[in-house]
Amino acid sequence: MTISAVLPAASFKADQIRLDPDKPTILICSDSPGIHTGQAQIVRNIWRRIHALNKYNLVQLAWWHLDPKESVPWTLLDCNKRPDGLIDAADRYGDLSLNNVVDQLKVDIVWGLGDPWMLRPLVSRRTRLMCPMMAYIPVDGGPLYTIPEYTPLSPGWAEVMNTFDTVVPLVPSAERMFKEAFPDASIHTPIPCGVDRSVYFPKPEAERIKIKTTVFSLQATDKLVISVGRNQQRKHTAINVAAMHFLTTGHYSVCRACGEYTIWNRDWEAAKDTSPATFCKHCGSKYLEDGTPAEDLYYYMHLPLDELAEDSYRITVLLRQFGLLGPNVGDPSNRVLTNKTIRSTHGMPESTMASYYNAADLLVQPAFGEGWGLPISESIACGTPVIVPNCSAPPDFIGQAGRTIKIGYRWCEPQTTYWRGMVDLDAWVGAIHKAVYTDPIPRENCEAVAANYDWDKIVPMWVDLIDGSLAQGESRKVWHQAIKGV
Repeated sequence: MTISAVLPAASFKADQIRLDPDKPTILICSDSPGIHTGQAQIVRNIWRRIHALNKYNLVQLAWWHLDPKESVPWTLLDCNKRPDGLIDAADRYGDLSLNNVVDQLKVDIVWGLGDPWMLRPLVSRRTRLMCPMMAYIPVDGGPLYTIPEYTPLSPGWAEVMNTFDTVVPLVPSAERMFKEAFPDASIHTPIPCGVDRSVYFPKPEAERIKIKTTVFSLQATDKLVISVGRNQQRKHTAINVAAMHFLTTGHYSVCRACGEYTIWNRDWEAAKDTSPATFCKHCGSKYLEDGTPAEDLYYYMHLPLDELAEDSYRITVLLRQFGLLGPNVGDPSNRVLTNKTIRSTHGMPESTMASYYNAADLLVQPAFGEGWGLPISESIACGTPVIVPNCSAPPDFIGQAGRTIKIGYRWCEPQTTYWRGMVDLDAWVGAIHKAVYTDPIPRENCEAVAANYDWDKIVPMWVDLIDGSLAQGESRKVWHQAIKGV
């Protein structure tokens, strides 16, 4: 499969690409399908299947198209680059180059996937794009903006929600938030994310053990928990590192009355555990049983170590705080494993990721909030159970393939002003220990859940929605927005 064309969005001409005049033209706006991000993966899976139907002309304004690793059979329009070849921040979502795209193409429908601030360039072209526009929007926190307020991270929620003809949430919880915050918006029934079950599927036990022993250099009987995601504050990788410390040292207690776990008292400033707990944090009982060090437990954090944004964790420092830093970060003898070859937006091939999921006994994703959480559904499809916090999207779809862990408290994130869910550390430690040792989640539970989210079942929902929007012709919103002055 080859890319039909990659052209500069700001200067391309319509005669450079071949469009069938008898087919409607769809403009896709999202991360380039050539890179490795969650949005790019969703675009590849949806639009490869739709392209195979041969019903539409597809053209994509490809955000962040840098050093592509994947190929697709539709035309990509590349946003502006700086002289050094890197992304021009002023045009990262087509703010500058979209005008030329609109002028050169007769677009019949616009489909955008991203956060509202990513889609805002389309809002400002609403009266030039007379066609229907639909947005596929994840939401990983709240409350949502109900006024057209601008902040560095979240400008224009209200503008986007009230400008697009159709707004599609990913999960029921997001649908409820959208309808409560934006009663005048056209909110569609949720369309979930999918998983490619030809790639992500359970491997035989012998093959799973082989991956664990050869790729991760572990013993067949060792226990492996993993997490997959960006090195961002929101992913809350730090709580997995803390949990590994308490589990591998045995610095926790189990309540004989309620069965819940309480970690040792800790001097967090000195980075030192001070004494065992004297009572259960959950029920107050003083009848506690000392924890046992998990000597066969390992944790693989699949994240890009080169990602050092303002909200990224300094992994080496974090591991040192909990006594988990061995001779070298990523050394197989360490209890916490990393992968130095992963880079931001360019991870491993999906077949490799499927092997990693299969080798694991449990996926642990403690994020403050997720719009969906693709690694969660990928892990489930590979037969590996998950534990997640009881907030945002994951509880809407994991079913019996995982457990949701209570939130310890809420905190307000600067700039977005979302109230994030901070998972309870004591409960998280207990959840990992139970799922790995004392009360494992049956791998068989995963198959039924994964079957509900096969891309081949989900894509027809998009085709029906697209065909319905095409049938309506001109946008229902354009004249309303013109009067509003957008």
